[in-house]
Amino acid sequence: MSIITKSQIIINNSCKSLVKYIKVANVSYLIVDREDTISNILINHYNNKPTKEYINQLLENGCIYHQDSIEVTKTKTIPKRVQIDKVINKGSLLKYFFYPRVNSTDHIDFKNFNKYIIFENQYFLVIDKPHGINVGPIVDHLHNNFTSFVKDWLKKRNNNNDNNLILYNPHNLDSPTRGLFVIAKDFNFLSKFNKLLSDKKVSKKYKAFIPIKENEENIEIKPGIYKHFMEITNHSPKKLFDEQNQDNSLKECLLKVLKVERKEIYVPLGLKDVSIDLLQDDLQFDDIGKGDFRKQTKKLLFNVVEIQLITGRTHQIRAQLSKLGFPLLSDIMYGGTSLNHLITDDNDIKNFESKYYPKMIGLVSFNLSFQCPITNENFNFNISNK
Repeated sequence: MSIITKSQIIINNSCKSLVKYIKVANVSYLIVDREDTISNILINHYNNKPTKEYINQLLENGCIYHQDSIEVTKTKTIPKRVQIDKVINKGSLLKYFFYPRVNSTDHIDFKNFNKYIIFENQYFLVIDKPHGINVGPIVDHLHNNFTSFVKDWLKKRNNNNDNNLILYNPHNLDSPTRGLFVIAKDFNFLSKFNKLLSDKKVSKKYKAFIPIKENEENIEIKPGIYKHFMEITNHSPKKLFDEQNQDNSLKECLLKVLKVERKEIYVPLGLKDVSIDLLQDDLQFDDIGKGDFRKQTKKLLFNVVEIQLITGRTHQIRAQLSKLGFPLLSDIMYGGTSLNHLITDDNDIKNFESKYYPKMIGLVSFNLSFQCPITNENFNFNISNK
């Protein structure tokens, strides 16, 4: 299939990124002026306002990093995460996140947690991660992530309090994205699966949900291969270009649009965005008045774009669709319209962060297939096949 060029698509120039509303980690640094425990140093630094319990909680959650002075290490090092209060030397560096980012877990069904486990064997698990939660640890929190929840679930199920249980994340999904990802239980599997990823032998398919506006009913993305070039940086949103630059430093981004279909989704009013099932079956008459549909609902119309990733850059689908003029549902970072805006027809963003900050975007990793690098068994996982 040929690559579709920019001239063959309609560009929507109304996409405007609202980057200032995206939450980022708030880091602080402190050079220690005396030998003392980490907790005493921080309590004293903040004039005895934080409690020792709060500092210990930060330590437990992996929010504090320590780096000895060069006089002690005799070589340049980087701050390392520390989880136990200890005495540190004068001249040491503390890097810490006093107000770590914590995603709400109210929408996660811990009582029926096994519904998120698509598959498990001795080497790996395949998980259906909900919207609004990280796959693994982030720089300012060690435990507020789905892999940590899976670890707790495994220990409880197996009546095992072994703190040496280690799970690995060979790949990632953005916090607001729902869908399938692999957790490695075995280091040998991890290294071999990483090789599959680098060799592009893991197939990932996504469904992207793009709201259809009244005046844009005839505008839709076409099946084909789309290519852009990404500037690789540590910050977001990612910047894309149509052509490679002169020094050849941009990374190629390729995705394949397999098909596009129009879908009506009924959204119960008052239900949190992270709890909306974008993969819901068509609403039947018998469903009305039951479960979430006991509430008043609003019908929204979407183009559902089935995508196969060819390259796997950070934010690639989000950035490429936005570049093409088709930002995802609720993907504010890349110019998308939030679900709450669509429901309320409210374009006032004065209180945007408190009222509309999206914990989900219209992107679901619904299919994952690969050959197990240890058993050579072929696997093809679908969310709908649970």
